[in-house]
Amino acid sequence: MDQAGAAERYERLKDYLSADADNLRLLSETADAAYQAGRPEAAAELIERHAAIATLPPSLINLLGLCALAEGRDEDAVGIFSSLLAHQPEDRGLRFNLAWARSRTGDPQGALELLEEASHTPQAAALAVRSLHQLERLEEAVALGEQWEGRSDDSDLWAALATAALDHSDMEKAALWAPRATGTAEGQAALGMLAAADGRSAEAREHFQRALALRPDSARGRLGLGTVLLSEDAPAEAAR
Repeated sequence: MDQAGAAERYERLKDYLSADADNLRLLSETADAAYQAGRPEAAAELIERHAAIATLPPSLINLLGLCALAEGRDEDAVGIFSSLLAHQPEDRGLRFNLAWARSRTGDPQGALELLEEASHTPQAAALAVRSLHQLERLEEAVALGEQWEGRSDDSDLWAALATAALDHSDMEKAALWAPRATGTAEGQAALGMLAAADGRSAEAREHFQRALALRPDSARGRLGLGTVLLSEDAPAEAAR
């Protein structure tokens, strides 16, 4: 369901809830719909209402952690997921959520320790690649990509791998992986860096501009475009 559909579902369930405020199942479903609709604050409030009536099930505690992440309360999310994982240590979904939260608090080593089985989903693999990258273990990051050849078309994974390959100076792998991530800012920036390295300035500029159109705060997009503009003797534009 897309966000518009989720928003419609949320509004419908919220109307039902106004007539049956203590219905635990309805509170749970409405909280989930609020989160899916991009309303994490509303979802968290509904979960708290549930908690005031009855003990929260693990699924709602997990959702509370996701809400904390969506609101930028990363340390809170670490605490929530850690408490859950203590009771469900083999739950891969929880391990990923806690790894994600730890990564966002600047703890790539802590994230990586939870991703020992990173090959089980592309999302976990992408997070493992980024954690390895942050730890400057680039050879391991690239090796993880080789394990995923032919197994996934997840653009975020290939974007992370292309960036790691570039920073590892493995241009061959970067050129293989970056085209698989053209729908991402990171993938476009990687393609721009490859084009710039080959002296294809106009092509590089287009890729960096696409990266910034997808994500205006892309550091690699900004740096790449500025560098290309300098090479084209446009210092004022590059400075901007």
